[in-house]
Amino acid sequence: MHHSKRLVFFGSGPFALTALKALHAVGHQIELVCTRQSRWEGRGGKNRPSQVAIFACEQKIPVLPCDDPKHPDFLNQFSTLEFDVGVLVDYANLLPYEILSQPSKGFLNIHPSLLPRWRGAAPIQRAIMAGDDVTGISIMQMTTKLDAGPVLAQHEMPILSDDTFASLSNRLAQEGARMIVESLDQINQLKPLPINQAVSNYAKKIDKNEARIDWNRDAGQLDCLIRGLSPSPGAWSQIRGTRIKLLKSCREEGRGTPGTLLDDNLRVACGTGVVRILCLQRAGKSPMDTAEFVRGFPIRAGERFGLD
Repeated sequence: MHHSKRLVFFGSGPFALTALKALHAVGHQIELVCTRQSRWEGRGGKNRPSQVAIFACEQKIPVLPCDDPKHPDFLNQFSTLEFDVGVLVDYANLLPYEILSQPSKGFLNIHPSLLPRWRGAAPIQRAIMAGDDVTGISIMQMTTKLDAGPVLAQHEMPILSDDTFASLSNRLAQEGARMIVESLDQINQLKPLPINQAVSNYAKKIDKNEARIDWNRDAGQLDCLIRGLSPSPGAWSQIRGTRIKLLKSCREEGRGTPGTLLDDNLRVACGTGVVRILCLQRAGKSPMDTAEFVRGFPIRAGERFGLD
């Protein structure tokens, strides 16, 4: 039995949408959804609201677009609300004290890492890129500092050897949704967990320069980079002057001049070891597996990635 609460929800992306759907499904009274402003997206330049806004409108939940929760106009509108607890997921803004202190139970955040490891903007990508074996979900009481509040619940999840940012995000989103529903049910019993600050890492935003592959690196590192940045922004390299995103890979044994194709199955030599490319994408084309890709863009053993 779920005890319905009046709540306000902050979030924008697919991760947030999964949580909002779960909270709505169990019958919480969602007083307001705050989400990012509409964005110009796509080649046609259509003005698109966030997925969260679309779902909220379909369910007749009030929506307040906001990219700056510190703006006086937003704070004035927000101050009139009465609600028990706030939930924030994938919102990309810190909330000011005026908002965090408004509900009696404060604000809970779903964070996709085992805090304090991978605080910050890109915890899922950074965990894969670092070669971590495990990650998880932390339910945190929010404060005005980034990912610094007490952790009230945690659940560990394995990172699989073929996980990409997309596949791991999907599993973590489902688990985060389950845990936020459970945490709201138990909110009066939740107590801060003891946290080992020695494992703290900052998951800084992905810089576009990181996405360019340096084939002199170890194959294990490059495999993690490719999977951690897939599908977006996509690790990339050039061959014959053509820029190609590499979206899936695995690590294999072998050696050769870094960046060189060792066979027609897109086994590429690295500084140490070999990466086999399993999925690629040229600009303007859909992602393709290796066999399909080389039919349309024949690249063969002996050719070399990474030369401009």
